[in-house]
Amino acid sequence: MFPSSRVATEPPPTKHAKLRIVVAMQSPSTFKRESKITVPMRANPLARLVFAEMKSQRVTYGELEWRSGVLISTFKAWRTDNSPGLLSIEAALGALGWALVPVPELRTLPPHVRERLAEIGQLFETDQQALAAAVLATAEWRQRASSSSYRLAAAARETEHIAA
Repeated sequence: MFPSSRVATEPPPTKHAKLRIVVAMQSPSTFKRESKITVPMRANPLARLVFAEMKSQRVTYGELEWRSGVLISTFKAWRTDNSPGLLSIEAALGALGWALVPVPELRTLPPHVRERLAEIGQLFETDQQALAAAVLATAEWRQRASSSSYRLAAAARETEHIAA
């Protein structure tokens, strides 16, 4: 007998068997359950951010290990006593859609920049609007900084400044 005739003679699958077939064929992200990841209070602030994002995005340790290249044991160690290294925290945050961006303290900026920032700050009604504008400015800066013309112009300005 051919295998196809054997399939035709088998009884039709039950209702539950059909359901199992459908579930197996759908993407795993469709059926994600509530995350059991907790955010430890004693952990490093950057590690807490990673755990909070893992919980909100329902990302498992295994998924984050695969995306970031950081071992699960490293994430588990962050929960208690280890502080994350720069490379591993950047990889973990990058896998979750975040970027680690250095920001200068206000007191280290030149006075004319601080005055201008104070003027800009008056334009926003809430802290959320100011945060959104800062995120947008950071995203635009990253695009400009990555373009070669911006880098060349900055290098030319630096050369002129040094020569003067």
